[in-house]
Amino acid sequence: MNSVRGYQQGFFGCLNNPIVCLASCFCTCCTVGYAVGQVNSTSFDLWSCLCPHIGMYRLRRTVQTKYGINESEDASMVATACLGCCSVAQDTSEVLARNGGGSASQPSSVSNMEA
Repeated sequence: MNSVRGYQQGFFGCLNNPIVCLASCFCTCCTVGYAVGQVNSTSFDLWSCLCPHIGMYRLRRTVQTKYGINESEDASMVATACLGCCSVAQDTSEVLARNGGGSASQPSSVSNMEA
């Protein structure tokens, strides 16, 4: 069965989890690195830190591929370029929820991000 799924949390649902929201806005590079590590991807490198939008885009596409989320490349580019913080928060919440860290709106393993 080949079903197409979407994100568990809406694009502007980033305010559902204040910790992920704040981390995504004020420490984007660290949040992207954390989420990339959680999906066991190697798509985070020096360029992802020097140009955060590259890291955001790579994270978004990695999450979509891993979890079967359907979104066009154009939509991913616009999301990361125009509203990067919301994009990172949505992807991080998705990773936490899918990895058993809680629901997309309130992941319980967010406390790991504080360490």
